[in-house]
Amino acid sequence: HLHPRLSSSSPPSPSPQQPLAPTAAPPIAQWPCAVGWFCEAMAMARRQHITIFTTASLPWMTGTAVNPLFRAAYLAKAGDWEVTLVVPWLSKGDQMLVYPNKMKFSGPAEQEGYVWRWLEERTGPLPRFNIIFYPGK
Repeated sequence: HLHPRLSSSSPPSPSPQQPLAPTAAPPIAQWPCAVGWFCEAMAMARRQHITIFTTASLPWMTGTAVNPLFRAAYLAKAGDWEVTLVVPWLSKGDQMLVYPNKMKFSGPAEQEGYVWRWLEERTGPLPRFNIIFYPGK
């Protein structure tokens, strides 16, 4: 006696070269949940994190600085993702060589404020995402 799912009308088993199709979990709102905080914790655990690394940052007006910033803003606004943009922190000497009008920042927090103001002036209010700095040259 064959199980109904194994009847002759069922499709053939995938070959080793054909991976099984992923099955989606039901939306969290459909999960039975007796404890509200548990469901909330499960929802947060399923949230994806996206990290974007780039080799340039504002105020250097290059595509390598601007495009990742706009991508991070778009993803933070459009999806249920935690987004982090990772940009280089340049020494004051390097800042004066690279940034326009010999602009320089005393620390990453000051530069981050500049980036947020620049972005919001062009796109309006956005959901926040993380901006972190790595030592650049």
